[in-house]
Amino acid sequence: MRVKLSKQSIFNTQGNRVGAEVFLHSTDKPHNGASSNRLIFIMIKSIAEYGVTRIDDGRKIFIRIPLDSLLMKIFDLINPFSVIYKLYPPSISNSTIVLSKVIGVIKKLKAEGADFIIPFQMYESSPELGEVVDIIEFTPSELNIERVSTVRANKKKILVTNISNKEDLQISLKMGDFVSGPVVEEPRLLKEIKLSPFLRSTLLRLLTLLNTSEDIKEYAKVIETDAGMSAKLLRFVNSAYFSIQSQIKSIEQAAAFFGLKQLRNFILVISINDYASVGDTKLWKRSLIRAKIMEGLAKKKYLQLAAEAYLAGLFSLIDELIEEDKISFLRRVNVGENIISAYTDKTSPLGILLHYAEILESNSTRIVADEYDTSLPVLDEIAERFGIPKDELINIVKLSYIMADTVIHL
Repeated sequence: MRVKLSKQSIFNTQGNRVGAEVFLHSTDKPHNGASSNRLIFIMIKSIAEYGVTRIDDGRKIFIRIPLDSLLMKIFDLINPFSVIYKLYPPSISNSTIVLSKVIGVIKKLKAEGADFIIPFQMYESSPELGEVVDIIEFTPSELNIERVSTVRANKKKILVTNISNKEDLQISLKMGDFVSGPVVEEPRLLKEIKLSPFLRSTLLRLLTLLNTSEDIKEYAKVIETDAGMSAKLLRFVNSAYFSIQSQIKSIEQAAAFFGLKQLRNFILVISINDYASVGDTKLWKRSLIRAKIMEGLAKKKYLQLAAEAYLAGLFSLIDELIEEDKISFLRRVNVGENIISAYTDKTSPLGILLHYAEILESNSTRIVADEYDTSLPVLDEIAERFGIPKDELINIVKLSYIMADTVIHL
């Protein structure tokens, strides 16, 4: 799986190039959606490896990130003096806590030479954030004399982005300080990045932790250092999938609710989920469905293998996700041979579980549909093979489908 690191030049109103916005995208057009924290990690690491001064001949680079990404340690790789951060709303619902921490980080980075931009809508909705940033971003449709005057009165500069025609460019040059967009200059490719090395290094770090600690509080502390993962854990545990009666509000509570084994799996799933979301989400959803089906079937016949069964299902399509040989990759990241046997030995317990999980996963869309014909022989065969009622088997598939759909949309 590959993504592209590209840049879009930014000019002042005198026509001088002042820097370039750097972004990742997986198509021929810039990726303007809300990038995940994991993609931010990839982008910052890639920028550091490429060389900040190489990107735009020593000029400043603009990086668009969510507020909560500023809490990640990865930004230590880049000299703050070289960066202008374009901030947009965080993914965490409890934005008050995030905003307070982020403002502290902004002040620290500003003291070290960084500059900050927020969109006009955030400027209106977060006055305390507006006080500490330097530039307000407008689109051409947002520009008017009253708004511009308000921003100018507070001694902020104006960047107008996404300018797509000459008429908007003329207005933007009169009302703004900086301009960018396809009519000014088209984006240019810097490099292509294969995601599998990033995924591999992440898995290595995670699997080291998963195999060395039995302290659930230690896991909670690790999750708390990643704002994106924290938000997803709280969203997942409070989702309709679990249907809990009272909302869980802290990471430690959520960790205790999950238990050690499920928490380990969650960390692994979320870490891969951000990468998979760049490419074919259908493949990743199928992997998640298989994982939960294998776990459910294992609990009925091979209880001691339930954890391994989940991971075997989870990794069953990873070769297609990262475009690398599955067995070689899993051995390099120290996945146990017992799990690998699911793919190399069809007669092994995990191989048998995977075989039936593949059948059920391939029919999962139909099985969750109300009009599904439950009299199909394959359901009777699998129910008999695992000694469970057919209705219970159907329920395992439905819960697996719901779980996968919930994770994909975290």
